[in-house]
Amino acid sequence: MNYRTRNYSNYYEIKLYNNQGQTVQLDKTIRSSDKIELATSKLENGLYYLEIISDDNYISSSKLVIVH
Repeated sequence: MNYRTRNYSNYYEIKLYNNQGQTVQLDKTIRSSDKIELATSKLENGLYYLEIISDDNYISSSKLVIVH
């Protein structure tokens, strides 16, 4: 999955939570473009919550439905 960022920070922390609030994926990445790639192939189908925190404390959150 690709996620397009709206701010221009250099560093991002990406958290993915399942519908029970448990962290199922945590990534830290350095921005090389305005897109962040998130591997979802190992995740089960279902509803997840995505949270992206930039180095300047900008927080973006959204729901994510995974269907393989």
